[in-house]
Amino acid sequence: MIEEIEARRKILDSTETGPVMWVPLSMSTGAFAGETIGARIDSPLFDNSAMDGYAVRASECRTGDTLRVAKAVQAAGPDVGHVVHPGEAVRIFTGAPVPPGADAVIMQEDVKFADERKTKIEVLEGVEEGEFIRRRGSDVCEGQRILGRGEKITPATVGLIASQGLPNVPIFQRPLVNILTTGDELVDPGEWLAEGEIYNSNGPMLAAAVERIGGIAARLHAPDDPEVLRTVIKKAFQTGNFLIVAGGVSVGERDFVKGVLNDLGAKPEFWRVNVKPGKPFLFGRFEDRVSIFGLPGNPVSAFVTFSLFA
Repeated sequence: MIEEIEARRKILDSTETGPVMWVPLSMSTGAFAGETIGARIDSPLFDNSAMDGYAVRASECRTGDTLRVAKAVQAAGPDVGHVVHPGEAVRIFTGAPVPPGADAVIMQEDVKFADERKTKIEVLEGVEEGEFIRRRGSDVCEGQRILGRGEKITPATVGLIASQGLPNVPIFQRPLVNILTTGDELVDPGEWLAEGEIYNSNGPMLAAAVERIGGIAARLHAPDDPEVLRTVIKKAFQTGNFLIVAGGVSVGERDFVKGVLNDLGAKPEFWRVNVKPGKPFLFGRFEDRVSIFGLPGNPVSAFVTFSLFA
């Protein structure tokens, strides 16, 4: 029997990452980055307005001040080329580049027109220098790390990567994980239960857990028959990167998994961990290419050991 920390170390030391592949950004959510991704450009790329309002000089924009309204209007898109002169305010919209000469934006709610022709505005609430301006690089600076190797790609990081103009991203190929449940008594949900049978909850639970952390789950089942178990495990070794076996790893007369694994040439790294529930946990390797996780058949123990070690 070994301790939990030692078990984790052995698993990490024995398990390799999969190959790296490039996929469209739109297909990367939930995958893990195969390389560190850095920012190629500043974001935002230019100083821009955080509000609809007026671009102004903050020193001339105190409560009660009056400013003339320039004819130019700066919307999101190309810079119209207007310079904000002293005593002047330029109409501006959210996301638009801040024109030269302005050092603040005042919200449209904080002004009112001071004449009928709407050529002047009166300041109702003054602003400070830099207020309501999103500075260049305030989100991400060129060269800054935006996603580390091995980090999970979330919808938020997809948006961040898209802001850099990257259409494709490197990810670790999703591993195929064979999930093998064992036992004569197990029946899939939706089937009729005969006397002494129970529904197979480990299979769906473990498949969902594997999919949640980025794997591709394939479900298998074998009765308490060592020859059938051997055939199913042999097939799993040929198709997947990982094999998770739920049940049959303890010391009962009908716990055949360890014996079958040994017969097939699998190398056990350890069996039994000092955790409760989940003591009869097994980890091994087959031909240095398939990692094997043997979980107890009890659903609570299976979930605990999967969460701790898989």
